[in-house]
Amino acid sequence: MAIHGYQSKKLLALFILLQLFTIPKGHSQNKNIAYDITQYINSQVEDGAFMGTVLVAQNHNIILKQGYGYADIVKMIPNTYKTKFNIGSICKQFISTVTMMLNAENVLSLDDTINKYIPLFPHGDTITIHHLLTHSSGIYCNDKAYRKLSISDSNHSIVKKLSNKQPSFIPGSKAEYNSYGFILLIYIIELITQESIFHILKKRIFTKLKMFNTCIRPPKEPLPNHTVGYKQINPIIASDQVNWGVRNLSTTAEDLFFWIQSLLKTSLFQKNILYQMWKPYTLIQGRKWEAHYGYGFYIDSMHGKKRIFHHGSTPGFMGTISIFPESETCIIILSNLESFPRYQMVSKIAEIMLCYAQ
Repeated sequence: MAIHGYQSKKLLALFILLQLFTIPKGHSQNKNIAYDITQYINSQVEDGAFMGTVLVAQNHNIILKQGYGYADIVKMIPNTYKTKFNIGSICKQFISTVTMMLNAENVLSLDDTINKYIPLFPHGDTITIHHLLTHSSGIYCNDKAYRKLSISDSNHSIVKKLSNKQPSFIPGSKAEYNSYGFILLIYIIELITQESIFHILKKRIFTKLKMFNTCIRPPKEPLPNHTVGYKQINPIIASDQVNWGVRNLSTTAEDLFFWIQSLLKTSLFQKNILYQMWKPYTLIQGRKWEAHYGYGFYIDSMHGKKRIFHHGSTPGFMGTISIFPESETCIIILSNLESFPRYQMVSKIAEIMLCYAQ
């Protein structure tokens, strides 16, 4: 009995020892990763290049979620992981998701031509829902005019203006990033469902994923945890533009984390829908970069790893999310600065993550 008790104590001690050498190792590594990332971001903050919120996660575990700089410089209110930021074109993935859901339900088809919903639209018999999703529709685009859209511009009035413009190129012949295509998508979705786009997004996505901090930014007095957007901070110039419709969507880094986890786990829809959304259909070229485009997402590689991503910007705000599916890593950066070195920051954070993975 004494020997048996002694052996049991030895086994228990061995078990505790193994726990000490296994569990804290990952925890310790995550702390080191978080420390290195924070040191880098702090250097960007000190240089006046960034303020906002950063969330980094891997294998469904959050490694870092932290605010930097100020949500309101004048009132000295700091950014936190609960701060809400306008996300601009990041919302395209939500609109694409709803479109794919309606396609799966046979409410619409990706092959539908838009004249089915918007009669007399120029060349509407050759422009499909697929073209709108992949920026290959060729519809008229004026990026400067798009950025000036405000709360007073209705979807109907925007579509009416577009109906008076001729296409820039033959649908499907090439791709050029065009946010007006998503305005047409929103118009079509609202026409079919007889609901506002935000109500649809809330019902089908936000509520189901407990994204309770995602909302349309109020036009006047900001709600708690909303941040002031800045054109620049030296000298301080705040942005007072109230954006059009869903482009005024605001959220937190944590809510976007819930969204990304639903994609990686395919908990919101079937896996084949995600496959279609992350499939590279078109190539979009910028001045110094290029990336393929799926449905609401860009696809490229960074440090030799496949990356799914999207940026978003509105006056006073800029954000970016990157997903590395192979390692189930996500990097979310939201800022209340109109411009920050987003590619460089994502690249450096990804590089830090890779260094610890080796």
